[in-house]
Amino acid sequence: MKVQTRLGSTARGGKGFARKHRLLSGLTKCGKCGGGMAISGSTDGRVRISCVRARDAGVCDHKRSYYLDRVEAVVAEAFVAVLSQKDVMQKAIGTAIKKRREDISGEAKAYSRAEGGMGKSEGPACNNRAASGC
Repeated sequence: MKVQTRLGSTARGGKGFARKHRLLSGLTKCGKCGGGMAISGSTDGRVRISCVRARDAGVCDHKRSYYLDRVEAVVAEAFVAVLSQKDVMQKAIGTAIKKRREDISGEAKAYSRAEGGMGKSEGPACNNRAASGC
């Protein structure tokens, strides 16, 4: 049985339509306890988020909720402000290129080790020793 079939309507947001993907899904954290933030309701069509640990477990006393559209707007503005700084972008791109080169180098070394080890093992051609002379 497929997972989607077993989940039923839950996989589609419970109402027969796909859930919206949000800019900050899985990234928002409570400023007080560090726990995750999740949708806690809506007012006039505006979604609110709040601390999951406060809402579900009662281990955080940060009860305030925030309008998600406002949080997303503030983060997007800050992101654009950072991206518009040429020196910050050059440093970020340089770091990303350096990391990618390191990753490629590591992958090439692993590939070489794997290729080198292939000559030492008997491949499928040596399964019939009498016929192949292995």
